[in-house]
Amino acid sequence: MVLRRCATIVVIDGSADPGYNCEDLGNAIRKIRVDLGIPIDFCGGIPIRGPRDVLNRYCAVGTIGYNLADESCAAGRILYIKACLNGTEPRDVQHYAEDNPDFPQQGTEQLWFDEAQFESYRSLGLHMIQRIWGSAPTGAPGAGPVEELINRAESFVGGVDVAPHSRWPQPAKSSVKLQGKFRNDSISLNGTLSEE
Repeated sequence: MVLRRCATIVVIDGSADPGYNCEDLGNAIRKIRVDLGIPIDFCGGIPIRGPRDVLNRYCAVGTIGYNLADESCAAGRILYIKACLNGTEPRDVQHYAEDNPDFPQQGTEQLWFDEAQFESYRSLGLHMIQRIWGSAPTGAPGAGPVEELINRAESFVGGVDVAPHSRWPQPAKSSVKLQGKFRNDSISLNGTLSEE
């Protein structure tokens, strides 16, 4: 698509990525820059912090620098969508996530989803697109449906907190200090827990 200079590209990342490193996206961006000389930049970053975080935005919008490699071309736009949770999801999806800690990044080796797993992924995907599409349109005249989706995604990503009273709080950072002594095959430990 980049080689053909597509003006708008939508990427839905369905790879198993439990660490949310966006490795497949990073590899694609690097190869496009090296092989075609076209940079892809997500200036605002990718606001997907992990599987469950109230600040997750489901997507990111970036710029494809066609104009930097070919002055006769205009820059393009890319919409990157990745499954995550931010607490606005339907209750049945949250329930499935509570019972399955690796959701929504379960391994792709599981080719046979049961009904609950299939419905949870389907419902999450529908919810994500409805939330993105439900953002205020930018009112660009003559925008087609893909361009309108990207306009709405930009509005969604730049919006206010998604779910301030979410069930998915960002985990607190904790540290533990322990001291111990060995006494006749037993260990005695004293410790304190403090939040940063």
